[in-house]
Amino acid sequence: MVNLFQTIVIVLHLYNLRRLILKIQISILIALNIILITDSFSQVRRQNDINLDLTTIYEHGFDTDIDDGGEVSVNRYSVRGTASTNFSKSYGLDINTSYSFTDFDFSGSSGFAGLNPWEGINQARLGFRLKYIINPEWGISSGPFIKYAGEQGADFSDSLTYGGLAGFTYSPSRNFFLGTGVYISSRLEDDVIAYPGLIMNWMVSERLRLSTLLTGVRSELGPRVQINYKVTEKIDTAISTGYEFQRFRLDGDGTAPDGIGEVKVLPVWASIGYGVSDYLRLELYSGLGFIGELELEDSNGSRIDKEDFDTMVFVGLGVKINNI
Repeated sequence: MVNLFQTIVIVLHLYNLRRLILKIQISILIALNIILITDSFSQVRRQNDINLDLTTIYEHGFDTDIDDGGEVSVNRYSVRGTASTNFSKSYGLDINTSYSFTDFDFSGSSGFAGLNPWEGINQARLGFRLKYIINPEWGISSGPFIKYAGEQGADFSDSLTYGGLAGFTYSPSRNFFLGTGVYISSRLEDDVIAYPGLIMNWMVSERLRLSTLLTGVRSELGPRVQINYKVTEKIDTAISTGYEFQRFRLDGDGTAPDGIGEVKVLPVWASIGYGVSDYLRLELYSGLGFIGELELEDSNGSRIDKEDFDTMVFVGLGVKINNI
């Protein structure tokens, strides 16, 4: 019996070893295919004068306490793509699209967590921006966007919002870029919102940059500012902060049928990036989410419950394919 048990253990070890080797082989093949695909896309880009960028991330927010009881943790997966082209020396077009799935895990039988308010949230966005260069220093741009934000099973049309943005840019040198404008958007069961926006990209030195542009992998949830330092030609580090706001439609079967969920947080994080090649970049980051707030509303936008949550620790890994 002992010999039979030992034989079974050996066979299982060999089986697990083979599975591990197979996973390593698959990972190597995937990496090689990514390199080949990006090289092929770069050839297409050069022939058609279209620039494509693709970013994908995975992020985990660890369990944190909700003020009135219970805990919440978050897993988020997202992918973001941008296509840019110039029709002439003066006119250009950017097309931006993104998709994210955020899985909220509430635990506890009391307070906000006990309501089990929502679970998996899908969010998608499609936007267009037409650019016009007046002269080497000044430019203007504007364009519309449409956004979907809803829990799995939520009504599609009731989860849509629409908006647009318009503004101008000023670039007196290669090292400094400044832009301002206005952002207008409808909101789920709430008034239309309009507020001014400011973008900036300042190369303080050859290695140090201060920017509000979408330069990192973690950039799609709200406005932010980043200080980036280039350590070597392949390695850079950054410290970032911003304001993140999510508002989404709920499904028809939960605590608040066809209601609204809302999450607000102020994150601060540090990141390190590594340029594998001219086209492929990896980024690892970790940070803290401060002043977190959860809100549940009914289908008319009336508040059911609202609670703060403690500082959340989060980590993430992103892959960015540049200049495809």
